[in-house]
Amino acid sequence: MVVNRRLTQHAANCVWASHQQNTRDALNYLIARGHHDIAFITGLAGSPTADARLAGYQQALADHQLPYEAARVLPGTWTPESGQAAARQLLTAGVPFSALMASNDDMAIGAALALNAAGKRLPQDVSLMGFDDIRMAEFFLPPLTTVHVPVAEMIQHTLAQLVAMLEGEAIAPLPPFSGRLIERASVADGPFRRS
Repeated sequence: MVVNRRLTQHAANCVWASHQQNTRDALNYLIARGHHDIAFITGLAGSPTADARLAGYQQALADHQLPYEAARVLPGTWTPESGQAAARQLLTAGVPFSALMASNDDMAIGAALALNAAGKRLPQDVSLMGFDDIRMAEFFLPPLTTVHVPVAEMIQHTLAQLVAMLEGEAIAPLPPFSGRLIERASVADGPFRRS
C-alpha cells in the first residue's frame, strides 16, 4: 500500500489526496476574496505532492485569466526555515503580492516570521494560507487559514485495504480524498474584492 501518492500502475494499492484540486480550490477562495497577486511557496522539487500543488496554483490562475509570474513562485523544502527564506526573497526582490500560499503550514508559519519582521501585518497587509491543517495552525497568531487533509481517514482506509489484501480479497482503487478549507483569521479581503 502507498499512502499519499498515486501510482498509475497499481492504483488499487494507493490511498491519496487530490492535492491539485485542493490547491486549486484554495486559490479560488483567495481570488474570490479579491486577491490577484498571489505568491506561492512550493514544496520540495520533484515531490509528487509539491508538483500537484503547484499545478493546482497554476490552474486556478489560468481559470481566472490571471498571469502566472515565476517571480511569485519560490521553492521550499517543507520546513519553516524554507518558508521564511522564500518570503524574505519575495520581499527583498520587491515582488508585489497581497496574498501568499505555502504548500504546507510549516512553511506558512516560517513565511509569517519574515513578513512580521518586515513590518507586514497579517492579514491586513498580506493574507496568508497554508496546507495540511497541522495542530499548530489554529494556535498561530493570527490563526492560520489552511486546507485540511483527512489524514486519519486516509490511514483508516489504508489499514482496511491492507486487511482485505491479507485476507485474499480483491481490492478496488479508491477515489482521491478531498481536503476542505479551514477558514481562520489569516486571510482578509484583497484589493480586488467586489462588494
